[in-house]
Amino acid sequence: YWLQVSFSPVAGSTKVVTCSSMEKNVKVWDLSGQQPGRDVSFIGSLRGHTEGVQDVRFSGDGALIASSSLDNTVKVWDAVTGRELRTLTGHSSSVSGVSFHPTNSGVLVSSSNDFTARVWSE
Repeated sequence: YWLQVSFSPVAGSTKVVTCSSMEKNVKVWDLSGQQPGRDVSFIGSLRGHTEGVQDVRFSGDGALIASSSLDNTVKVWDAVTGRELRTLTGHSSSVSGVSFHPTNSGVLVSSSNDFTARVWSE
């Protein structure tokens, strides 16, 4: 089991997302007011995957979150509302990684245990 963490790239943002291969949900946290020895504030979970989540990333503008899963899918979420925007299918095995293009949030790449990488665009 492993944990992935991604910080929002937006200046001044205190949002962090985490995922675990043992959980089906992406968790959103707020680091504002974080002090040593205190827990971060839990905002909520992004629910929709049917198997453990492998990776999670913010888009370069901080507006979107992408998650990849053992369920062979990538999901794209609205980073403000937490609403699922789309599910990307096409891999024949678990999706181990996901990353947005650094300057174009309409493009993302996923890598899979099916030995393929896919480029997705709006």
